[in-house]
Amino acid sequence: MKVEDVMRCSFSTWYETFEDVTLKSIILPIPKEFLDYLHADSVVLPEGSHQGAYSSSIPDDSEDEEAVDWTSSADCKEAKMPDCAGFLQQVDTAIRQLGGTVFPKLNWSSPQDASWVSLNNSLQCCHASDVCLLLKSSNFIAHDLSQPFIHCEDRELASKDVVIQHDLVLRRWADINNSHEFRCFVRHGKLIGICPRNHSKFFQHIVDSRPEIQEDIEEFFEEVVDGNFTMEPGSYTFDVWRRKKNEVVLIDFNPYGPVTDALLFDWNELTAYNESDGLTFRIVESENGVQPSILSQFGMPTDFVDLATGQDPFKLMDLMKLGQLQGQDDSSSSEEEEDRNGEAWTDCATDR
Repeated sequence: MKVEDVMRCSFSTWYETFEDVTLKSIILPIPKEFLDYLHADSVVLPEGSHQGAYSSSIPDDSEDEEAVDWTSSADCKEAKMPDCAGFLQQVDTAIRQLGGTVFPKLNWSSPQDASWVSLNNSLQCCHASDVCLLLKSSNFIAHDLSQPFIHCEDRELASKDVVIQHDLVLRRWADINNSHEFRCFVRHGKLIGICPRNHSKFFQHIVDSRPEIQEDIEEFFEEVVDGNFTMEPGSYTFDVWRRKKNEVVLIDFNPYGPVTDALLFDWNELTAYNESDGLTFRIVESENGVQPSILSQFGMPTDFVDLATGQDPFKLMDLMKLGQLQGQDDSSSSEEEEDRNGEAWTDCATDR
């Protein structure tokens, strides 16, 4: 996989060609100020932004509790939203033009790993603030911004000369049943593999309709995709939504390589494919084939995941040290309290 393969799959590169067979979308070039905001560590929503339909709100109990001036924290200086009012207004306008609800993505990735931050556990956005929250909470988006060519064999040479125009893509919201989404693998211009996007579950309707699903996708590839999506040497993947029989909707294109999840396949297997192997439609055949969802690991802080899997032993050591310090503090507090109790008892005894 090369840098040019990744660039060819950038959304703005192929959308115009396939506009009639995919979800209506609006592409907004991201200004430098907003790009810097996405690169920053802090998660801060736009000032004065609308409360999204799926954003949480916390009751104001300031009348019952002592007021605290959080703005005095040194970290608050780093957690400021840049002046992107004009761009955010474009986002809200685009959302209205697309019917009032959208799902966002950048050039290549959508923030599906961050869906857990929204109350309905989806990428559905109604306001610019919803979009900001998802983008800032996503590791997939961070990958798009910082290392899109990490798996490319020519990344060190080619990436120096490549200028990326980062785009925010807003796509008209559609209630897609993910059991009707499929990833398709094309090698040297030939469709060689199909599998469900949701490969962690068993779906009886896929088993029952397997021949019809394959026929619809093959026909869509031959009549719509093949010859219109040009990439040398003709190896790529594309995702589709089989809305119903004889109706297939294009969702996205992805590079043919490790940067794209191979799902029920393996990239060593896909790379070693021979022309004589034919098309493989791989599915979960029964309940025994159910696997954990690959997105489930993103539903909790990464520190917890590292501790649970032992991937970062230094975090465990820090946690143990913190526990020891906490124990020492508790012990000291207990001794001080005993001393104070003793003093209080002495004073009372004297009074009597």
